[in-house]
Amino acid sequence: MTHTRKSLWDSQLVRNLLRNRLASACWRPFSPLYNALLTHVVFRRGVRKQIGPYIFRIGVQHRRLATAHYSDEIEWMLQSLKYGMSVFDIGANIGITSLVFAKAVGSRGSVFSFEPSPDSFASLQEQIRLNRMETIITPLDCAVSNQPGDMDFWMNEDPYDMQHGPAGVPGQSRCKIQVKTVTVDSFCREHRLRPDVIKIDVEGFEPFVLEGAAELIRQTPDITLFVELHPWVWNSIGYDETKTIELFKQLGLTAKTRDGQTLARIPERLHVILKRI
Repeated sequence: MTHTRKSLWDSQLVRNLLRNRLASACWRPFSPLYNALLTHVVFRRGVRKQIGPYIFRIGVQHRRLATAHYSDEIEWMLQSLKYGMSVFDIGANIGITSLVFAKAVGSRGSVFSFEPSPDSFASLQEQIRLNRMETIITPLDCAVSNQPGDMDFWMNEDPYDMQHGPAGVPGQSRCKIQVKTVTVDSFCREHRLRPDVIKIDVEGFEPFVLEGAAELIRQTPDITLFVELHPWVWNSIGYDETKTIELFKQLGLTAKTRDGQTLARIPERLHVILKRI
């Protein structure tokens, strides 16, 4: 049973008002205070949300999160998850998929959640705390790429707009910060890990993440990778559709869509599952 308590500002009338750009800009400075009041007075243990087959507690600032659009993706990924597995959630954002992974792998499993955005990382930590998953989920405030070091990371100035990423053209609503980077291979060597499943959603840098995981992929025949592809971003990092398909082949991977079709080309943004041929 989901949480049914609502407040004035969650009413449809106010939601419609806040869709107005001017009204939204006027309200934004007061939003953190309002969220703090809700947190300490109404939703002390977070807002109950159903995500896939599970019920979780989510931070108040994300109470309007539409979880329905996660359903198909989560159902698809859960088919490859088993109790006791180790999972990497690369581009964990506020932790929605990390929570699902943690439920699926249970107390004997582990989830390593990589998220470089400071605001999203803070929310990720809050979700872990609210759901008491500290022993299963390890949050890591870094980006994953093809080499360790530092990189530019573009963020929306609105902390509640979760569209951040390492690529893209900066505009009026974006600011640039420096974030630490790691590779999957270097992280696995350092911590003596070998994940069973990796989810990658990094707003266009997925080819670089795969480059940095080449050693692990070649040494782990049964590894499963769920990847969200952003082909319109690839030109900015020296990739295109042909080069990406060739990278899959070099790593011995075959790409399939949710409906099981083998991917011969990449026409648009989509989710694929990568497995060893």
